[in-house]
Amino acid sequence: MEKKPAFKSNGEKNILVLGIGNILLTDEGTGIHVIRELESLDLSENIELLEGGTAALDLIHYLRGWDKIVVIDCINIQDTPGSIYRLIPEDLEEANCCNHSSMHQVGLIEMIKLSRLSGNKAEIVIIGIVPEIYGEYRLKLSPTLENLLPEIVKLVIKETQI
Repeated sequence: MEKKPAFKSNGEKNILVLGIGNILLTDEGTGIHVIRELESLDLSENIELLEGGTAALDLIHYLRGWDKIVVIDCINIQDTPGSIYRLIPEDLEEANCCNHSSMHQVGLIEMIKLSRLSGNKAEIVIIGIVPEIYGEYRLKLSPTLENLLPEIVKLVIKETQI
């Protein structure tokens, strides 16, 4: 069954906030941790939260029908751990990171491209966070990203204010 956004009659844009990552691998789960923080807040009815995990191909049908999609994920670049980037899909392509834009088997950019081919016309913004610890099995974020979590949440909320 295909997920369809519940369009609001008040004219607000429908926004999907998608956290992706592997919650078992420390900072790789940042997107999921952000979604869980957002779930405790009183957000506008036009905002849908989704924990996407690492199943990028399975998410493609969820990306259709939204006005805006905000994706939260770790990004595999050389920079100071905890650095936060606001990107659009074209930024990932220009950085020549189509196959390595995410730390998942199927990259974030591939997921976006395939969703575009299947009809996704939404504005997409990516909040990318450079991990401190990756590949270590632990359910908690590193201290750096744990301390940064409130700031990431604020950035995501700002992106949903249209």
